[in-house]
Amino acid sequence: MNSPRFPLLALTFLGALAFLPACSEDVPLGNGNQQNNLDKTSPSNKDKVCAQALTCVEGQMYPTACGPSNGDKPLGPCEEPEPTCDPELICTQVMTCVDGQLYPTGCGPKNCDKPLGPCEEPEPTCDPELICAQVMTCVDGQLYPTGCGPKNCDKPLGPC
Repeated sequence: MNSPRFPLLALTFLGALAFLPACSEDVPLGNGNQQNNLDKTSPSNKDKVCAQALTCVEGQMYPTACGPSNGDKPLGPCEEPEPTCDPELICTQVMTCVDGQLYPTGCGPKNCDKPLGPCEEPEPTCDPELICAQVMTCVDGQLYPTGCGPKNCDKPLGPC
């Protein structure tokens, strides 16, 4: 025999554990229950057993887990979540890439900084102190005055 499936909420009251059916459209069939036998606006929905838990439905806070489906009136708008950043956080002033976004400080988004945009690959660095052979060299289709090409910060003379 199949046992009916109820979503259950466990509540602790004075050290005793009680299980209450959660507010749900999944009413087991049988014992006179028919599929969709409750209309959402029907007064009989006020008899639904609902957990006493603040619940946010479509931006409104309700006093039970059933939300508006049992006739509860909204208490008001849902509260904004706690901020996940700290604007008072002291950070180093260095460009930092976090999750593909570039931030103006070493804290990234942790101090509420807004991203400046996507991170970009840094320009390849060159070494102007690099000692190179004095010979014309072609690199990536450009002619350079030394054997180092652009590695010693030489500018291309033009196409090869």
